[in-house]
Amino acid sequence: MANSIFGSGDAEVIEIAASGNADIYESDLTFDCSESWYPLGSLCDDGICENSPDSSYRDNIDAGATWEITNLTNPGYGILVIDLYNTSVISSMSVFQMFSDGKTTHISAFSHPNTSSTAPLSDDAGWVELFPFTEVGEGTLDGDFVFDPAKIVFDTVSTRYVMIYAMNDGSLGDADYIELRSVKIFGGTTRLDYSCSDVGDNQVSLVVTDNVGNVSISNANVTVQDLLLPVADESSLTDITAACSAAMPTPPTATDVCAGTITGTTTTTFPVLTTSVITWTYDDGNGNILTQNQNVIIEDAEAPVADVPTLTDLTDACSVMPTIPTATDNCSGVVQGTTTTPLPVIGSTVITWTYVDGNGNTSTQTQNVTITDLINPVADLASLPDLTDECSVNPTIPTATDNCAGIINGTTTTSLPVTAQGTTIITWTFTDGNGNFITQTQNVTITDVTNPVPDVASLPDLMVDCSASPVSPTATDNCAGIITGTTTAVFPITDQGTTIVTWTYDDGNGNTISQDQNVIVQYLTYNETASATICQGNTYAFGTQTLTTAGDYVEPFISENGCDSVVTLTLAVNPGFVVNLGQDDTLCFETSDVVTLNAGIASMTYLWSDNSTSQTLIAEAASLGIGVHPFSVTVTDGICTSVDTVNVVVEICTSLFAGNNEPAVKLYPNPSNGVVYISSDNMSDYNEIIVRDAIGKTIFRKAVGSNLEKIDLTGLARGLYVIEVQGNEKSEFYKLRLE
Repeated sequence: MANSIFGSGDAEVIEIAASGNADIYESDLTFDCSESWYPLGSLCDDGICENSPDSSYRDNIDAGATWEITNLTNPGYGILVIDLYNTSVISSMSVFQMFSDGKTTHISAFSHPNTSSTAPLSDDAGWVELFPFTEVGEGTLDGDFVFDPAKIVFDTVSTRYVMIYAMNDGSLGDADYIELRSVKIFGGTTRLDYSCSDVGDNQVSLVVTDNVGNVSISNANVTVQDLLLPVADESSLTDITAACSAAMPTPPTATDVCAGTITGTTTTTFPVLTTSVITWTYDDGNGNILTQNQNVIIEDAEAPVADVPTLTDLTDACSVMPTIPTATDNCSGVVQGTTTTPLPVIGSTVITWTYVDGNGNTSTQTQNVTITDLINPVADLASLPDLTDECSVNPTIPTATDNCAGIINGTTTTSLPVTAQGTTIITWTFTDGNGNFITQTQNVTITDVTNPVPDVASLPDLMVDCSASPVSPTATDNCAGIITGTTTAVFPITDQGTTIVTWTYDDGNGNTISQDQNVIVQYLTYNETASATICQGNTYAFGTQTLTTAGDYVEPFISENGCDSVVTLTLAVNPGFVVNLGQDDTLCFETSDVVTLNAGIASMTYLWSDNSTSQTLIAEAASLGIGVHPFSVTVTDGICTSVDTVNVVVEICTSLFAGNNEPAVKLYPNPSNGVVYISSDNMSDYNEIIVRDAIGKTIFRKAVGSNLEKIDLTGLARGLYVIEVQGNEKSEFYKLRLE
């Protein structure tokens, strides 16, 4: 019996027996349907057809239950006892033939009232017949499938155990064996009422028998659903109020149509320390979940209470590190005080201690601290040593020890290092920062007795022509370092012959040394020539002469070394040239006139006022804008230079009205204070209004949208402006004066 349609699952053959002249063909029978080959005696069916009442599928067509008939004249019976695992309502079965060495021609079935797990044996007296021996039929084999089973319907019965009697009378041939491939048992009566215990899938069989005994069995699945939510026993849960924390309350309950009383569950962690909401969940186990909220209100209104009503005043000479006071809070327990006063305290103050319980409640407490330091620092050396040197002394800073400040470095108003010759008394002051100080003096004596040493032991004689200004020699001093020699001699020396210059080195500390140097001056006369070129009309300064014409000229000079010289100059005069840019020119702005300015002389160097360097310059009205624009050019051939300037005037050449005709576009008022109207009967011929200043810079644009346009130029500087009404095929230009 394989996979009968019962809610409890599979059935199992628990006994295979024989009666009369029949023997069990295979003594070592097993009933484990998980094996890959089904042994003889197994009544399992492969999964592909396991729930079908009309077909059976098995890889091995010889698998099944087999009994050998020992007496063909009086054949016996094959017996199977089947455990359905649970008491079940059954009403039909399908019996499938084995196509091997024998058949089952007839089958009978019995039920047993025993419902315990201890199965009755086949020879137990309590078996009750379900139906008498009934013909099975030949069945049909198609490959691994068997069709056309015997479908037997019997009175519905509730039982756990079923016993099968199988018989072979030889009417189907193969009379030596009783063979049975599979028995499938199906559940019973039609049910129209279901309860909560039936929630889920329920397998049912519909058995139909016609008036000639033909039976048809159809399986179906009835799914019972619980769609009703549990109902909370209390429509609203009472708020929980506590000062510090709330323990877990008694869980509320709900009532469910199937589950009955359901106790609420929650994910909230207890105890609850802050105001929050507990969400209780009622789950009936059938997918229906109800939630209910319960408010938890934690309100701590009590401030911490100081453990010591009055804190002890604290005194010390240097500093105080107070013990942190505490307070006791109804919720937080022991609370340590906090303060903004820096600790340890090094000056007299009042400490304010604050106790915070973490729930918004605070209390404060004050504590007096008095710091009084009346002890002066003590110098680490009773007497400071005198210090001496030739040049300078940078003394080691002395120290003192203070009862509060510890090691104190001395300070002084004396500039260090000490370099002044003689004796200087340094006064060192030791201050502890608390108003206590002492002073200590130290003598420093500077006495320089070493002369400077010349850097050159013997200065060389200096022989020059005409005049001499010797370079000052140097000496090195132990204190002053490099010293430049000084002399009373007057430079330059021009007296012919030998002059003895006495150099003196003074270190500033009363030590001097002198050194002599011979300076020998001799006179020479020089004759030199020179040449120069000027442009015609220019002058050339040559000594005392101002020259304008070509020729050779002679002039006496004093040479760089102070001697007499005679210079002969050859002067050439270049005839020069004149650049002419022509007359001033006027360009029309609305027609984008262009003029080319030409310096007129080739192969020279040009520099225009706009820093361009070509021979010609193009001036465009559209780029220049309305106004007067001066252009100048400087032309040079390397010696002579010529400069000229011309003015290019850009203006509006068309007038507002042409003859006596009305203008295409009207502009008014003109002059204007800022608001201007522009109108035309054919304004659609134009697309944009552009306003430019006197130099052509665009300062306002507006798209044309109607036959009357208003533009507001308020705020612009007074003066002349150009209005262009621009069209696709033509443009109109007007002068506008703002006042």
